[in-house]
Amino acid sequence: MSADHDPVRWIADTLAGTRPMWPRYPEPKDRHPPAPTRTEQIRQLVRMSGPLSAQSIALQLELERPDLVSALLKVDLQRERVRRIGTLYEWNHGYDEAQARELAAAVSLLRRHGYTVRRRS
Repeated sequence: MSADHDPVRWIADTLAGTRPMWPRYPEPKDRHPPAPTRTEQIRQLVRMSGPLSAQSIALQLELERPDLVSALLKVDLQRERVRRIGTLYEWNHGYDEAQARELAAAVSLLRRHGYTVRRRS
């Protein structure tokens, strides 16, 4: 019996570290990044398009039902990342810290030049 077919030798070599436990396969070179989740797609859509209704979000993203929008955005609504104004979903730009700093700088610039700036309600 050769060493390759001897199960005791195979186990001993594996435990001693002279033989790999399982074959190592190279990483595929054409691995694609994972597709964004439906929640991430809704976030991007609301962030880029402005206030949208659940119906329009469901149509644009081909969701089965419009009520899935509120279910998918439940955590974002709790964390105030997304606001619901009536029937519209709106991205809360104040949630983004970097964007909030830019908005604060723009507000101070406008006030310095005599403009009145009010917070959206």
